[in-house]
Amino acid sequence: MNQIPRISLALSVSAALLAACAPVADPTAANEANLTQAMQAYLARRGDLCVGRSAWPVVVTREEAAQGSRNSVQLPVLERLGLVKSSVVQVTTGEAARHRTEARRYELTEAGGKFYLAHAPHKRETGHPVADHDFCAGRLSLKRVVRWEPASSRGPGAETIVTYTYDITPATWAADPEVRQVFPMVDRVLRGAGTMELKEAMVLTPQGWEARDL
Repeated sequence: MNQIPRISLALSVSAALLAACAPVADPTAANEANLTQAMQAYLARRGDLCVGRSAWPVVVTREEAAQGSRNSVQLPVLERLGLVKSSVVQVTTGEAARHRTEARRYELTEAGGKFYLAHAPHKRETGHPVADHDFCAGRLSLKRVVRWEPASSRGPGAETIVTYTYDITPATWAADPEVRQVFPMVDRVLRGAGTMELKEAMVLTPQGWEARDL
């Protein structure tokens, strides 16, 4: 009975010695483990698949509708799904010869507002204006890191480009066949889940790798 504690202690000491001898992982190394962690952090923050609808309401004039503009094609589909509602308004158009014309004004419904999501602020200057909200059709998560380019240098500031595949959880409205037709980018990303390869620029910080667009 007195031997059992000594055996347990010996095993614990051996495990501690083995752990002490194990190599310490280097968070600055450009390897699959570190870049996978960086991609997961990036998609957790920036993984929303959005359609470039940051400002509401949206007004579609008769001229736009006649030309088959993106808004005039897509917004009626969202209205059919109950995500937006429209009303007829009068607007002023033209530069030199300004005149009043009829237009249709689209605004989000309560149901549509659930997909109008806030973007997390960027950690770095992007060099261009960034909308703080967008209308989104799904959320990406990492499937796997496929490959990466050799790091441009060593130490903080080094860069690499990661190629990865993704899974996606689509918004309920994105499954509609007509949506897939009028939002071809959404359709392409949904079809590419698990196989399409995307790329993301990574930069090395003192804490390890992270997406430049984080």
